[in-house]
Amino acid sequence: MDTTTLIRVIAGLIFFAIILAIPLTAGILIGKDANARGMNGLGWGIGVFAVFIVFLPLYFVVRKPLLSQVPQYSAPSFPPVTPVIGYCTNCGSPLPVGSRFCSGCGTTTSKPPVT
Repeated sequence: MDTTTLIRVIAGLIFFAIILAIPLTAGILIGKDANARGMNGLGWGIGVFAVFIVFLPLYFVVRKPLLSQVPQYSAPSFPPVTPVIGYCTNCGSPLPVGSRFCSGCGTTTSKPPVT
């Protein structure tokens, strides 16, 4: 084997290694990212490695938000409930316990305040 052929073989192997290293690296990174997002990391990693040109753009379209960035919802807080003794006969506003006048229209209440 002459020197020229040896150089071509080595150059071909280096080129082949680079061509394989790019999708392999992308597959590993996409797999880790998919796991962090609660998706199937192994499936996405193998898909990106095998069909790089199709799966890489597809992953960026369908990926979910990071699990640490998903908002945590809590129960809504409601204002405290004030007990009522009835409703105003003039305007229909609720009359809180102990009130002598309606807070809606100012009419005096017909019921004595409860203490």
